[in-house]
Amino acid sequence: MDTRSFGEYLVLVACALLLLILMIPALGHARRESRDGIQRENLAHVKRMLEDENNKLGYYPASFSATPYGYYVTMKEGKKALGWYVRAPIENPQVPGTYYDAEEGHNFHYRYVQEDGKIFYEICGGEYSC
Repeated sequence: MDTRSFGEYLVLVACALLLLILMIPALGHARRESRDGIQRENLAHVKRMLEDENNKLGYYPASFSATPYGYYVTMKEGKKALGWYVRAPIENPQVPGTYYDAEEGHNFHYRYVQEDGKIFYEICGGEYSC
């Protein structure tokens, strides 16, 4: 192998390593975003289960098993939850904010909250504003 071809080989290897170094963080972000998407979908499923309970009982229950996610009642009246939210931790950084969705006569707010260095995705309902 002459010097010229060896130099070309080194340039090729350096370019390949540079591409690999640039791709690794992007792949990590994509994996975390995939896991976050699963968390958001699971939380939406819990919200649908709460809606089923509301359709059966005529109100949101004050106690509800949302395991492994948290179900928090913000306002209640006896067995009725007047305000509630469900929460799941996510990995990718998000800008804290609240997003509104009116669905079948119910008001829902989707929000990203940062507490103690952790990021949570929350769906809240029952109140006009959470």
